[in-house]
Amino acid sequence: SRGQPLRPMQEYLHPMSLRTRPDDGALDIGALEREGGTPPTDTVPPSVSILSPTDGAVVRARRTLAISMTASDNFGVVSLALSVNGTPLCRLTAAPWSCSWTVPAGRRQTYTLQAIARDAAGLGSAAAVEVSTR
Repeated sequence: SRGQPLRPMQEYLHPMSLRTRPDDGALDIGALEREGGTPPTDTVPPSVSILSPTDGAVVRARRTLAISMTASDNFGVVSLALSVNGTPLCRLTAAPWSCSWTVPAGRRQTYTLQAIARDAAGLGSAAAVEVSTR
């Protein structure tokens, strides 16, 4: 379920407190705190999806597979972790959100790839796809 649509960031902040970081454009909560403001409460978890491979894809064993994901959050994503069948594969802290995975040997195997995105408030969400070998 997607929940309620996001409101514009300006609705959450005092008009003089809106500051973004110059390097990535994310909301700079530190600047708000340094100026004596109260940071807004983040109650919206990030969104995440696995773009490639797609759910139900058939992949070749012993080949390196590029896994690409997308993640976004109203305050910024701080990490994205990818696991294969529950075993951690990579943990990313900045875009591009992609990892490589060498598919194990074996025919007719099924693997679940799960991506978990987290924001600075500790909120998280997950997305998963299932792939199988020929």
